[in-house]
Amino acid sequence: MDKERLEVLIGALAHVRLRPGMYFSDDVPAVMTFVHGFEFACHMFGVELEPEYSEIWKGRGWKRSNLNPIHEMQRAGIPLPDIASEAFAVLILTIQRKYGISADPILKLHQDMRERSQSWMDSNKAKDDHHRERIERDLQAMEQLEQEMGISSSDSEDQ
Repeated sequence: MDKERLEVLIGALAHVRLRPGMYFSDDVPAVMTFVHGFEFACHMFGVELEPEYSEIWKGRGWKRSNLNPIHEMQRAGIPLPDIASEAFAVLILTIQRKYGISADPILKLHQDMRERSQSWMDSNKAKDDHHRERIERDLQAMEQLEQEMGISSSDSEDQ
């Protein structure tokens, strides 16, 4: 698979990471099914994730064994949104590092989402606490992923 398609792939994963409820139900088995399906599809299309995948899980404090790190997170009492976020961050970082993929698709997605969020806040469409909290959560998740990737939204604005 060429780099351009891999960039599209990590951009899509970044969106799933921010809006998991759009792609699967709100439970750990659904997250695991999605992740395992993604891993299988990568293998089928020649996008190998190992050994970087296991190394990144380990570097983040999780063991790769017969018991998936997602189960380990669940046993540790980590909330589902954080489990999904971690699983997708690991996939994104793995593909980016293994294949030397640019962060541009993620930065573009994040920039678009920041602009939409600001527009909602400015137009007062985010009137209730639920919408404001969701926007804040999205902004924090974007910032966290950018930090983990060693990038920032100001990098894309400078170009």
